[in-house]
Amino acid sequence: MENFHIGAENRKYPRVPFKRSVKCTIGKDDVQTGEIAQDLSEGGIRIRSNLFISLGQEVNLSLQLHEAEEIVEVTGRVVWVRYIPHSEIYQVGIEFAQEAEAPRSRIGRFAGSVL
Repeated sequence: MENFHIGAENRKYPRVPFKRSVKCTIGKDDVQTGEIAQDLSEGGIRIRSNLFISLGQEVNLSLQLHEAEEIVEVTGRVVWVRYIPHSEIYQVGIEFAQEAEAPRSRIGRFAGSVL
């Protein structure tokens, strides 16, 4: 299977490792799934998924940055998908919505504290 991308590689924010569970609500049908994050930045997140999530698909994410902290809710859209050969798993790049300023700021502070 091929890799799918929207746009060019264009990192604006530093990524940090983030190996935690993330709750995803996908699209207007409200398909809910639990995924594992791989890394995170103020601008987006990379997750591993058993589901193929289409390019451009809107997703709502719930993630907990620190164990003792409340859950951060953020909306984004899928900007790239990569199939992991010989598995049934996809890596999915999600760009956070620009209007999600408050959660992005919290995520940015978290990423800065990890660097």
